[in-house]
Amino acid sequence: MRTAALPARHEYEDYWFALLLECQKDGVIDARSQIELVTPLLFGAMNWLLEWYKPARFSNQAITDQLIQMLR
Repeated sequence: MRTAALPARHEYEDYWFALLLECQKDGVIDARSQIELVTPLLFGAMNWLLEWYKPARFSNQAITDQLIQMLR
């Protein structure tokens, strides 16, 4: 099962890596950020979202704003 899913996983990872790299080139993400490191950190946060996200505590906008602030 894992082997069968790997191509889709790599495509997904490549998409996000390219997107974050483009954001960095556009100045949205700090030029000092290592996109190779940012990508798995972001995946970790997204993958654990169901564990830590509490709608009454964090709005979608607050999460987005914080993430952008951290990357800038």
